[in-house]
Amino acid sequence: MYSKEYLIAKVTYLEGQLNKLPIVTLGKNNGYDVANVYITGKNRKRHRLNTKRGQTYLDIYRTRETLEKELKLLLSNHSFLKCAKRVSIKPVKLIPYSMKKHLVPDSNPQPKTGDYWYSGTQMRSRLELITAGVIDSLGLEFMYEPGIKINNNLYYPDFVVFLPELGCGFIIECLGATEDLNYLHRNYGKLIDYINIDFQPNMNYLLFCGRTDFVPDPFNMKVDIVNLINNLARKLVA
Repeated sequence: MYSKEYLIAKVTYLEGQLNKLPIVTLGKNNGYDVANVYITGKNRKRHRLNTKRGQTYLDIYRTRETLEKELKLLLSNHSFLKCAKRVSIKPVKLIPYSMKKHLVPDSNPQPKTGDYWYSGTQMRSRLELITAGVIDSLGLEFMYEPGIKINNNLYYPDFVVFLPELGCGFIIECLGATEDLNYLHRNYGKLIDYINIDFQPNMNYLLFCGRTDFVPDPFNMKVDIVNLINNLARKLVA
């Protein structure tokens, strides 16, 4: 499903994240649960788990577990990755991954009226609800309606999807009532601004369109998201 370039970038990212973390194992010492931390080779330090530092290393242990599991699964499913050359990622001008820490999810002050909820977040339409499920089914990080400045105007994209392995993110907009001309007019300026900063549909942002009585097929939406990610990987992987 995903391109060779994207898979290599993902493995490179996971290995890089693991290399940044100390080796941590769990054990017991004098009857206490401890974290054994290996900073350099066999140089071990113990920290009781009932201390603040011990809890920090317990979090690192769990993070390593998650990363190692994901890496192992990738390598077992795609044997070519074991000997593939690791890559570097070209700088991104559009939405760098580092922007994520500065964004606030669900920050659009406009009131919501529909009864559309996903993982505790109220959304504005059935199309947004379905889109959130599709993004989630791909295991991607995303944020709903964060505030982003574009051409000195503050916009709230429906979704920003983050790709840490590529060092970037992309936008998904959902126009769920295209039969309503007033609704289309309200969204016109935002779409023009995207084009003005070189956001091109199906290249570095996605636009899903529907009506109040129709939504796109979720399978086709998934294909569109994967294709966009693969296109970004081909551009960014050096």
